[in-house]
Amino acid sequence: MKHYFTHWIVPTLILMTVLSTLLLSTISDKQSTSAIASYNNFIAPKIRITRQYDPKDANRFHLNPDQYIKTRYVTYRRRVTYRTKPDQLTTKLHMAKNILNQVRDRKRASDRARITTNRLLPNKAMLNEVQTAQRQVKRLQNKIAHTPDVYRKRVVKARHKVVVSDITYQVKPIANHKIVYLHPNYPIWYHPYRPHVGLASTTNLLAKDNQAMNIIGKAQAKNHTFYEVKSGGYTYGWVPKQAVKVAHSYQIPFHYYSQMKPLKAPDACEAVSLWMALSSKGYDPRISMRDFINRIPRSKDPNKGYTANPYHYGDDASIYPKALAKYGRRYDPHVYAMKDVSLPHLVKEIEEGNPVVYEGSYRMENIDSEHVLVLVGYSNGDLEFADPFCRKSDEINNKPISWVSLKKFAHLFHQRGARAVVIK
Repeated sequence: MKHYFTHWIVPTLILMTVLSTLLLSTISDKQSTSAIASYNNFIAPKIRITRQYDPKDANRFHLNPDQYIKTRYVTYRRRVTYRTKPDQLTTKLHMAKNILNQVRDRKRASDRARITTNRLLPNKAMLNEVQTAQRQVKRLQNKIAHTPDVYRKRVVKARHKVVVSDITYQVKPIANHKIVYLHPNYPIWYHPYRPHVGLASTTNLLAKDNQAMNIIGKAQAKNHTFYEVKSGGYTYGWVPKQAVKVAHSYQIPFHYYSQMKPLKAPDACEAVSLWMALSSKGYDPRISMRDFINRIPRSKDPNKGYTANPYHYGDDASIYPKALAKYGRRYDPHVYAMKDVSLPHLVKEIEEGNPVVYEGSYRMENIDSEHVLVLVGYSNGDLEFADPFCRKSDEINNKPISWVSLKKFAHLFHQRGARAVVIK
């Protein structure tokens, strides 16, 4: 058996190794020849222009926070010359290393099998095969070390960034701007005028819900304008000028609350109306409505606090705008009392997204009843108001949110002294 292995199997393996090496060297020569031929067909440079916001630009060009870099990336190809060893030798060395690794793996597997079967004598045939492969690798390494380098040329791709211009935005806050609405399919940015700007969202959902927005900031450059939008006390981000559309009707988003259910407070219309107005500015109540009413000061003077118990119907509990606004500033610093206010002034406040708590009458129908309500909208000469004195069971006949004409509103409003509280 040993004689058969030495005279037939070992020479066969060596012959197969030599043939595979020659075959791979031939394939490598063909591949290198085709690659060099493709390099000779030089392709014209391709230019791609993009806008990038790189955080490194701010430090590199010493920009102000209100500047961003408009860059141009140019992708081009160029020839380079490099030194290397002949492809035939490097390919042969690579194949010899692969064969050495395979032989070593087979030897390890054979040794594990012999230990399992208690055949502790070494496998000399496998050991000779490993030594032969090692000598082949060493011979090729020595040959490559003594072979001079060759010079080759190839075409490589490169990207070069060029600063085209730096644009300075004039950023300023905006107050008393009319309510606007948004067009769909526009981005909402965190800070569009700064480097490494991030995308916050899109205008699709806000446009679908027809959400009324307040403009609170403006960033303007030569040909670029962005607006910062806010609604319900939440700042969404910056939108381009093209995303903003002018409103023809103004409806302030808010949460409706009733003074009759679940909490029954028949004479607390002032407090509940203020509670609804605060909700339009994003006030998140961490207290209950009962606590909100109970914390209002009590006094015999309506300019200082509630004059009676707001939970008892018929006690004529009342509080005037001066005291109500003072209490409201505990929760929002922009609560102001207004006296002898004109109708155009009220309409202007609604157009700017500021709810108005005013003295009127129940359902704005007649002068016989005294009541406090909230103005939350305006459209085509009519005012929209929210009446806190409404039960769920009465919503069919007594709608909590309704409209009144300017003429009728002016008559009832001025009969009550033209007093109001506005939240800006």
